[in-house]
Amino acid sequence: MTKKIGQKIRKIWKDKTGVSPIISVILMVAITVVLAATIWAWVSGFGGSGSEPESAAVVCKGVNGQLRIILAEGGEGYPDTGYENANIAVYVNGTKLTLTNSTAHLGLDLCWSVGESIITNVDGAGTDLDPGEEYAVTVNIMDTVVFDKDIRVTG
Repeated sequence: MTKKIGQKIRKIWKDKTGVSPIISVILMVAITVVLAATIWAWVSGFGGSGSEPESAAVVCKGVNGQLRIILAEGGEGYPDTGYENANIAVYVNGTKLTLTNSTAHLGLDLCWSVGESIITNVDGAGTDLDPGEEYAVTVNIMDTVVFDKDIRVTG
């Protein structure tokens, strides 16, 4: 029995035919593709997410029966002309406030620049603000929440 196994092993070592050229090329291509995919996945993890959330600073006050929301500082994506109306969302008690020239003092271009205010005396539903009441105010700029607090409106 061991003699037969020994003969088979010697026959394998003496056989010089090897793998056919077609099979060897297919194996080399497959190994190269797997290696390239592995290196790409490893290297792509070094980069960041690509876009950082906006880091603008907003101050909100409740004075004289009004909410006054002031853009104190622009974030990383702050354009020279200010944030466009489409990139700003203000919610009062969970309802979105419609930004128009009557509610937001943003100028004719409806862009919010540093130092400018959004002033409203109504909540998102159009109801007058009551002095002494607290209102949940949320400000989103470029899909990032930059302010989310309860504000008490004074008389």
